[in-house]
Amino acid sequence: RVCLDSNGNMECDDNDEEGIVASSVKLSTDTDEFIQSTGPNGYTTFDDEITYPKDEAYTIILLRSDDYVLYGVDNKRSQNGKKIWVRSTADYTLNSEDFFIRDNGQCVAQIQYPLMYAETAQPPMATPEEATTETTEACSIVVRVCLDIENRMECNNDNDVGIELESAIQLSVNDNEFIYGPKNTGINGYASFPGWREDYEIYSFDKNVVTLLGVPVLNRGENSIGTKKVSVLNNNSYELSERDFVMRTNGKCQAWIQWPILSCSIIVLVCVDRNGNMECDGDEEGIMASSVKLSMDNSEVQIVKSTGPDGYSTFSDAVTYARDDSYKITLTGLEGYASYGVDNVKSRDGERIWVRNSADYALNSEDFFITNDGQCVAQIQYPLVYVGKP
Repeated sequence: RVCLDSNGNMECDDNDEEGIVASSVKLSTDTDEFIQSTGPNGYTTFDDEITYPKDEAYTIILLRSDDYVLYGVDNKRSQNGKKIWVRSTADYTLNSEDFFIRDNGQCVAQIQYPLMYAETAQPPMATPEEATTETTEACSIVVRVCLDIENRMECNNDNDVGIELESAIQLSVNDNEFIYGPKNTGINGYASFPGWREDYEIYSFDKNVVTLLGVPVLNRGENSIGTKKVSVLNNNSYELSERDFVMRTNGKCQAWIQWPILSCSIIVLVCVDRNGNMECDGDEEGIMASSVKLSMDNSEVQIVKSTGPDGYSTFSDAVTYARDDSYKITLTGLEGYASYGVDNVKSRDGERIWVRNSADYALNSEDFFITNDGQCVAQIQYPLVYVGKP
Protein backbone atom coordinates (compact mmCIF):
# COMPACT_ATOMS: atom_id res chain seq x y z
CA ARG A 1 0.00 0.00 0.00
CA VAL A 2 1.10 3.57 -0.74
CA CYS A 3 -0.48 6.27 1.42
CA LEU A 4 -0.28 9.97 2.16
CA ASP A 5 0.75 10.22 5.81
CA SER A 6 -1.54 13.06 6.84
CA ASN A 7 -1.09 12.80 10.62
CA GLY A 8 2.70 12.57 10.60
CA ASN A 9 3.12 9.26 12.45
CA MET A 10 5.08 7.77 9.53
CA GLU A 11 2.57 4.91 9.24
CA CYS A 12 -0.31 3.98 6.93
CA ASP A 13 -3.25 3.96 9.30
CA ASP A 14 -6.02 1.69 8.09
CA ASN A 15 -8.90 4.14 8.11
CA ASP A 16 -7.52 7.65 8.35
CA GLU A 17 -4.81 7.83 5.68
CA GLU A 18 -5.52 8.61 2.05
CA GLY A 19 -4.32 6.06 -0.47
CA ILE A 20 -2.18 7.37 -3.33
CA VAL A 21 -3.66 6.32 -6.65
CA ALA A 22 -1.64 5.24 -9.70
CA SER A 23 1.67 4.84 -7.92
CA SER A 24 3.88 2.51 -9.92
CA VAL A 25 5.14 -0.48 -7.91
CA LYS A 26 7.64 -3.03 -9.19
CA LEU A 27 8.16 -6.54 -7.83
CA SER A 28 11.51 -8.13 -8.59
CA THR A 29 11.85 -11.88 -8.01
CA ASP A 30 14.71 -14.28 -8.58
CA THR A 31 13.75 -14.64 -12.23
CA ASP A 32 11.48 -11.81 -13.33
CA GLU A 33 10.05 -8.33 -12.78
CA PHE A 34 6.41 -7.21 -12.61
CA ILE A 35 5.03 -3.64 -12.52
CA GLN A 36 1.56 -2.68 -11.28
CA SER A 37 -0.24 0.52 -10.32
CA THR A 38 -2.03 1.19 -7.05
CA GLY A 39 -5.82 1.48 -7.03
CA PRO A 40 -8.05 4.23 -5.54
CA ASN A 41 -7.21 3.14 -1.97
CA GLY A 42 -3.47 2.98 -2.62
CA TYR A 43 -3.28 -0.82 -2.72
CA THR A 44 -1.80 -3.22 -5.24
CA THR A 45 -1.45 -6.97 -4.77
CA PHE A 46 1.01 -9.49 -6.18
CA ASP A 47 -0.45 -13.03 -6.13
CA ASP A 48 0.56 -15.21 -9.03
CA GLU A 49 4.13 -13.89 -8.96
CA ILE A 50 4.71 -15.10 -5.38
CA THR A 51 5.32 -18.74 -4.44
CA TYR A 52 6.18 -19.16 -0.74
CA PRO A 53 8.04 -17.17 1.98
CA LYS A 54 11.74 -16.92 1.17
CA ASP A 55 14.60 -14.74 2.36
CA GLU A 56 15.84 -12.08 -0.08
CA ALA A 57 13.80 -13.51 -2.97
CA TYR A 58 11.34 -10.66 -3.42
CA THR A 59 12.09 -6.94 -3.70
CA ILE A 60 9.44 -4.24 -3.85
CA ILE A 61 10.44 -0.99 -5.58
CA LEU A 62 8.28 2.11 -5.41
CA LEU A 63 8.72 4.22 -8.51
CA ARG A 64 8.15 7.57 -6.84
CA SER A 65 6.69 10.73 -8.34
CA ASP A 66 7.98 14.23 -7.71
CA ASP A 67 4.90 15.06 -5.64
CA TYR A 68 5.75 12.75 -2.74
CA VAL A 69 8.85 11.82 -0.76
CA LEU A 70 9.86 9.20 1.77
CA TYR A 71 10.81 10.20 5.29
CA GLY A 72 14.33 8.80 4.87
CA VAL A 73 14.40 7.28 8.39
CA ASP A 74 14.67 3.63 9.39
CA ASN A 75 11.92 1.20 8.43
CA LYS A 76 9.63 -0.08 11.17
CA ARG A 77 7.54 -3.17 11.81
CA SER A 78 4.11 -2.74 13.39
CA GLN A 79 3.65 -3.97 16.96
CA ASN A 80 1.59 -6.93 15.81
CA GLY A 81 4.29 -7.81 13.29
CA LYS A 82 1.88 -7.78 10.37
CA LYS A 83 2.92 -4.59 8.55
CA ILE A 84 6.23 -3.16 7.41
CA TRP A 85 6.33 0.63 7.09
CA VAL A 86 9.01 1.40 4.53
CA ARG A 87 10.46 4.83 5.33
CA SER A 88 14.10 4.79 4.27
CA THR A 89 14.33 4.12 0.53
CA ALA A 90 12.11 3.14 -2.38
CA ASP A 91 13.47 -0.42 -2.29
CA TYR A 92 12.49 -3.08 0.23
CA THR A 93 13.73 -6.67 0.14
CA LEU A 94 11.44 -9.06 1.98
CA ASN A 95 12.52 -11.76 4.40
CA SER A 96 10.51 -14.84 5.30
CA GLU A 97 9.58 -13.31 8.66
CA ASP A 98 7.66 -10.56 6.84
CA PHE A 99 5.01 -13.14 5.87
CA PHE A 100 2.28 -14.25 8.29
CA ILE A 101 -0.92 -16.31 8.33
CA ARG A 102 -4.18 -14.39 8.43
CA ASP A 103 -7.23 -15.48 10.36
CA ASN A 104 -8.69 -16.79 7.11
CA GLY A 105 -5.64 -19.00 6.57
CA GLN A 106 -3.99 -16.90 3.85
CA CYS A 107 -0.25 -16.26 3.76
CA VAL A 108 0.48 -12.58 3.12
CA ALA A 109 3.10 -9.86 3.57
CA GLN A 110 1.94 -6.28 3.97
CA ILE A 111 4.44 -3.68 2.76
CA GLN A 112 3.34 -0.07 3.22
CA TYR A 113 4.91 3.19 2.08
CA PRO A 114 3.82 6.21 4.17
CA LEU A 115 4.74 9.27 2.09
CA MET A 116 4.55 13.03 2.56
CA TYR A 117 4.07 15.86 0.09
CA ALA A 118 7.45 17.00 -1.19
CA GLU A 119 6.65 20.69 -0.82
CA THR A 120 5.25 20.47 2.70
CA ALA A 121 7.39 17.73 4.26
CA GLN A 122 8.08 18.55 7.89
CA PRO A 123 8.10 16.88 11.31
CA PRO A 124 4.74 16.10 12.94
CA MET A 125 3.48 19.32 14.44
CA ALA A 126 3.54 20.00 18.16
CA THR A 127 1.17 22.64 19.45
CA PRO A 128 2.22 24.64 22.54
CA GLU A 129 -0.19 22.79 24.79
CA GLU A 130 1.25 19.47 23.59
CA ALA A 131 4.87 20.43 24.24
CA THR A 132 6.35 18.89 27.36
CA THR A 133 9.65 19.06 29.20
CA GLU A 134 9.07 16.10 31.49
CA THR A 135 8.07 12.60 30.54
CA THR A 136 8.97 9.15 31.79
CA GLU A 137 7.98 7.33 28.64
CA ALA A 138 10.41 6.20 25.96
CA CYS A 139 11.11 8.74 23.25
CA SER A 140 12.79 8.86 19.86
CA ILE A 141 15.21 11.26 18.18
CA VAL A 142 14.94 12.10 14.49
CA VAL A 143 17.96 13.81 12.91
CA ARG A 144 18.10 15.49 9.52
CA VAL A 145 21.05 16.93 7.60
CA CYS A 146 20.20 19.22 4.70
CA LEU A 147 21.85 21.59 2.27
CA ASP A 148 20.48 25.02 3.19
CA ILE A 149 20.33 26.49 -0.29
CA GLU A 150 18.46 29.70 0.56
CA ASN A 151 20.24 30.45 3.85
CA ARG A 152 17.11 30.00 5.97
CA MET A 153 18.99 28.32 8.84
CA GLU A 154 16.52 25.44 8.93
CA CYS A 155 15.55 22.32 7.05
CA ASN A 156 12.04 22.96 5.79
CA ASN A 157 12.06 20.64 2.76
CA ASP A 158 10.69 23.00 0.13
CA ASN A 159 13.89 25.07 0.07
CA ASP A 160 16.59 22.52 0.84
CA VAL A 161 18.06 19.22 -0.26
CA GLY A 162 18.69 16.30 2.08
CA ILE A 163 22.34 15.24 2.33
CA GLU A 164 22.94 11.49 2.12
CA LEU A 165 25.95 10.55 4.27
CA GLU A 166 27.67 7.38 5.44
CA SER A 167 28.45 6.78 9.14
CA ALA A 168 27.55 10.37 9.96
CA ILE A 169 25.13 10.51 12.93
CA GLN A 170 26.04 9.25 16.39
CA LEU A 171 24.11 9.32 19.67
CA SER A 172 25.89 9.26 23.03
CA VAL A 173 23.87 8.69 26.20
CA ASN A 174 25.04 9.67 29.70
CA ASP A 175 28.65 10.56 28.88
CA ASN A 176 29.25 7.61 26.55
CA GLU A 177 27.63 5.02 28.81
CA PHE A 178 25.81 4.00 25.65
CA ILE A 179 26.84 4.91 22.10
CA TYR A 180 24.56 4.26 19.13
CA GLY A 181 25.76 4.62 15.56
CA PRO A 182 27.31 6.19 13.65
CA LYS A 183 24.39 5.84 11.26
CA ASN A 184 23.92 6.65 7.61
CA THR A 185 21.45 9.33 6.60
CA GLY A 186 18.84 8.31 4.05
CA ILE A 187 18.20 9.80 0.64
CA ASN A 188 16.46 12.79 2.27
CA GLY A 189 19.11 13.25 4.96
CA TYR A 190 17.30 11.50 7.84
CA ALA A 191 18.49 9.17 10.60
CA SER A 192 16.57 8.08 13.69
CA PHE A 193 17.20 6.63 17.15
CA PRO A 194 16.07 3.94 17.88
CA GLY A 195 16.10 2.65 14.34
CA TRP A 196 14.75 -0.31 12.45
CA ARG A 197 14.95 -3.47 14.59
CA GLU A 198 16.97 -1.70 17.28
CA ASP A 199 16.09 -2.77 20.82
CA TYR A 200 16.87 0.12 23.16
CA GLU A 201 15.02 3.04 24.67
CA ILE A 202 15.71 6.77 24.85
CA TYR A 203 14.52 8.98 27.69
CA SER A 204 14.34 12.75 27.76
CA PHE A 205 15.83 12.98 31.27
CA ASP A 206 19.07 11.30 30.19
CA LYS A 207 22.05 13.18 28.81
CA ASN A 208 21.61 12.69 25.06
CA VAL A 209 24.26 14.12 22.74
CA VAL A 210 23.89 13.87 18.96
CA THR A 211 27.01 14.34 16.82
CA LEU A 212 27.36 14.98 13.10
CA LEU A 213 30.54 13.34 11.79
CA GLY A 214 32.48 14.13 8.64
CA VAL A 215 30.74 17.42 7.78
CA PRO A 216 32.39 20.57 9.19
CA VAL A 217 29.82 22.93 10.69
CA LEU A 218 30.70 26.59 10.19
CA ASN A 219 29.61 28.94 12.96
CA ARG A 220 26.44 30.71 11.84
CA GLY A 221 25.44 32.03 15.25
CA GLU A 222 23.23 30.73 18.03
CA ASN A 223 21.28 27.53 17.59
CA SER A 224 17.62 27.97 16.71
CA ILE A 225 15.57 26.15 19.34
CA GLY A 226 11.81 26.01 18.81
CA THR A 227 8.86 23.98 20.05
CA LYS A 228 8.98 21.67 17.02
CA LYS A 229 12.62 21.27 16.02
CA VAL A 230 16.14 22.41 16.77
CA SER A 231 18.49 23.83 14.12
CA VAL A 232 22.13 23.32 15.10
CA LEU A 233 24.08 26.21 13.59
CA ASN A 234 27.45 26.41 15.33
CA ASN A 235 28.77 22.99 16.30
CA ASN A 236 29.04 19.37 15.22
CA SER A 237 27.53 18.18 18.52
CA TYR A 238 24.31 19.06 20.26
CA GLU A 239 23.22 18.10 23.78
CA LEU A 240 19.46 17.75 23.96
CA SER A 241 17.52 19.29 26.80
CA GLU A 242 14.24 17.93 28.10
CA ARG A 243 12.34 20.72 26.38
CA ASP A 244 13.60 19.46 23.00
CA PHE A 245 11.40 16.38 23.50
CA VAL A 246 7.74 17.07 22.81
CA MET A 247 4.55 15.07 22.57
CA ARG A 248 3.64 15.11 18.89
CA THR A 249 0.14 15.05 17.49
CA ASN A 250 0.63 11.32 16.89
CA GLY A 251 0.98 10.80 20.66
CA LYS A 252 4.68 9.99 20.52
CA CYS A 253 7.49 11.61 22.51
CA GLN A 254 10.00 12.79 19.95
CA ALA A 255 12.81 15.28 19.33
CA TRP A 256 13.75 16.62 15.89
CA ILE A 257 17.33 17.80 15.51
CA GLN A 258 18.54 19.21 12.21
CA TRP A 259 21.77 20.46 10.74
CA PRO A 260 21.10 22.96 7.91
CA ILE A 261 24.47 23.01 6.15
CA LEU A 262 25.01 26.24 4.27
CA SER A 263 25.53 26.06 0.51
CA CYS A 264 28.90 27.54 -0.45
CA SER A 265 30.72 29.22 -3.35
CA ILE A 266 34.35 29.28 -4.44
CA ILE A 267 35.59 32.64 -5.76
CA VAL A 268 38.83 32.56 -7.76
CA LEU A 269 40.88 35.66 -8.59
CA VAL A 270 43.86 35.71 -10.96
CA CYS A 271 45.91 38.92 -10.80
CA VAL A 272 49.19 40.49 -11.92
CA ASP A 273 51.22 41.19 -8.79
CA ARG A 274 52.61 44.61 -9.70
CA ASN A 275 54.04 45.58 -6.29
CA GLY A 276 55.76 42.25 -5.62
CA ASN A 277 54.12 41.44 -2.27
CA MET A 278 52.87 38.09 -3.65
CA GLU A 279 49.26 39.03 -2.89
CA CYS A 280 46.24 40.17 -4.89
CA ASP A 281 45.67 43.64 -3.47
CA GLY A 282 42.58 45.65 -4.25
CA ASP A 283 44.42 47.73 -6.83
CA GLU A 284 46.01 44.80 -8.67
CA GLU A 285 45.12 44.19 -12.29
CA GLY A 286 42.97 41.13 -12.93
CA ILE A 287 44.01 38.72 -15.68
CA MET A 288 41.17 38.10 -18.10
CA ALA A 289 40.42 34.84 -19.93
CA SER A 290 42.47 32.64 -17.64
CA SER A 291 41.10 29.10 -17.67
CA VAL A 292 40.03 27.91 -14.21
CA LYS A 293 39.05 24.28 -13.65
CA LEU A 294 37.14 23.03 -10.61
CA SER A 295 37.54 19.31 -9.95
CA MET A 296 35.28 17.65 -7.41
CA ASP A 297 35.36 14.34 -5.57
CA ASN A 298 38.54 12.85 -6.98
CA SER A 299 38.07 14.46 -10.40
CA GLU A 300 34.87 12.59 -11.19
CA VAL A 301 33.23 15.93 -11.99
CA GLN A 302 35.05 18.85 -13.63
CA ILE A 303 33.85 22.35 -14.57
CA VAL A 304 35.93 24.84 -16.54
CA LYS A 305 35.33 28.60 -16.57
CA SER A 306 37.22 31.67 -17.77
CA THR A 307 37.99 34.69 -15.65
CA GLY A 308 36.21 37.91 -16.48
CA PRO A 309 37.70 41.37 -17.15
CA ASP A 310 38.44 41.79 -13.43
CA GLY A 311 40.18 38.40 -13.18
CA TYR A 312 37.39 36.74 -11.20
CA SER A 313 35.58 33.44 -11.73
CA THR A 314 32.95 32.06 -9.35
CA PHE A 315 31.74 28.50 -8.81
CA SER A 316 28.39 28.31 -7.03
CA ASP A 317 25.99 25.69 -8.38
CA ALA A 318 28.73 23.05 -8.57
CA VAL A 319 29.79 23.54 -4.93
CA THR A 320 27.69 22.07 -2.13
CA TYR A 321 29.14 22.60 1.36
CA ALA A 322 32.54 23.01 3.04
CA ARG A 323 34.42 19.71 2.87
CA ASP A 324 37.98 18.46 3.12
CA ASP A 325 39.73 17.24 -0.03
CA SER A 326 36.63 17.50 -2.22
CA TYR A 327 37.38 20.56 -4.34
CA LYS A 328 40.49 21.27 -6.39
CA ILE A 329 41.22 24.41 -8.39
CA THR A 330 43.56 24.21 -11.41
CA LEU A 331 44.75 27.25 -13.35
CA THR A 332 45.68 26.84 -17.02
CA GLY A 333 46.31 29.03 -20.10
CA LEU A 334 48.77 31.40 -18.42
CA GLU A 335 51.25 32.04 -21.18
CA GLY A 336 53.44 34.96 -20.20
CA TYR A 337 52.75 34.59 -16.45
CA ALA A 338 54.25 32.42 -13.72
CA SER A 339 53.67 31.68 -10.05
CA TYR A 340 56.31 32.52 -7.45
CA GLY A 341 57.02 28.88 -6.54
CA VAL A 342 56.98 29.54 -2.78
CA ASP A 343 54.63 28.36 -0.02
CA ASN A 344 50.98 29.33 -0.12
CA VAL A 345 49.79 31.81 2.51
CA LYS A 346 46.44 32.53 4.16
CA SER A 347 45.59 36.18 4.78
CA ARG A 348 45.63 37.44 8.35
CA ASP A 349 41.86 37.64 8.50
CA GLY A 350 41.69 34.03 7.24
CA GLU A 351 39.44 34.98 4.34
CA ARG A 352 41.82 34.60 1.39
CA ILE A 353 44.28 31.99 0.20
CA TRP A 354 47.17 33.29 -1.92
CA VAL A 355 48.29 30.38 -4.08
CA ARG A 356 51.97 30.91 -4.84
CA ASN A 357 53.58 27.51 -5.40
CA SER A 358 51.74 26.00 -8.37
CA ALA A 359 48.65 26.13 -10.56
CA ASP A 360 46.80 23.56 -8.41
CA TYR A 361 45.16 24.10 -5.05
CA ALA A 362 43.11 21.54 -3.06
CA LEU A 363 40.69 23.20 -0.66
CA ASN A 364 40.08 22.19 2.94
CA SER A 365 36.97 22.96 4.95
CA GLU A 366 38.89 25.62 6.90
CA ASP A 367 39.28 27.64 3.70
CA PHE A 368 35.55 28.42 3.78
CA PHE A 369 34.14 31.16 5.99
CA ILE A 370 30.89 33.02 6.64
CA THR A 371 30.71 36.55 5.27
CA ASN A 372 29.04 39.45 7.06
CA ASP A 373 25.91 38.92 4.97
CA GLY A 374 25.74 35.23 5.94
CA GLN A 375 27.16 33.68 2.77
CA CYS A 376 29.60 30.74 2.78
CA VAL A 377 32.57 31.36 0.49
CA ALA A 378 36.18 30.42 -0.14
CA GLN A 379 38.42 32.99 -1.82
CA ILE A 380 41.30 31.46 -3.77
CA GLN A 381 43.64 34.00 -5.31
CA TYR A 382 46.58 33.54 -7.68
CA PRO A 383 49.11 36.45 -7.59
CA LEU A 384 51.21 35.96 -10.71
CA VAL A 385 54.31 37.65 -12.04
CA TYR A 386 54.56 38.81 -15.64
CA VAL A 387 57.46 37.08 -17.43
CA GLY A 388 56.72 38.19 -20.97
CA LYS A 389 55.34 36.37 -23.94
CA PRO A 390 57.15 33.12 -24.87
